[in-house]
Amino acid sequence: MGFVIIFFATWLAVFGFAAMTKSLSVIENTFIYLVVFIVTVHFSWIVIEELKWIKLAGDPMSYAAYIIYRTFLLPMLYVMLFNMVYNASSRGVALVIAFAILAVTLAVNGVLLFYDVYRYVQWNINLTAITYILLQVLIYYTLKLFRKSTRAGEGTV
Repeated sequence: MGFVIIFFATWLAVFGFAAMTKSLSVIENTFIYLVVFIVTVHFSWIVIEELKWIKLAGDPMSYAAYIIYRTFLLPMLYVMLFNMVYNASSRGVALVIAFAILAVTLAVNGVLLFYDVYRYVQWNINLTAITYILLQVLIYYTLKLFRKSTRAGEGTV
């Protein structure tokens, strides 16, 4: 059942992104997606495989649900987040959007935990929340740096 819920949530996120008003360019959206993908893959590898703080289920469907979440759903939620943040009218609205996306990602983690897709060994939901907040900050500043570097390169040819 965890696979079905994660697959549906991913499908919903992809089509939600396709339907939303995008305030970032295709290159910036791709940049965010790839940075989130790279960070989450490496972070999960360290936490799950090396430190063994989280234990994955042995069921192939549960593992597929985890891979879909890590590879597609989480990066797509962050792409949607930053499109909404850069389209927000004020910083307060942007913070509310950031906390809403944080709540959605924690809810999806709750679904993964409920259906035993993975199990916390020496980890907890608070550390997951801190990780996602730090990821939001990292993406914000890397996108800012990316925008600055692409703007600086526009005048040289």
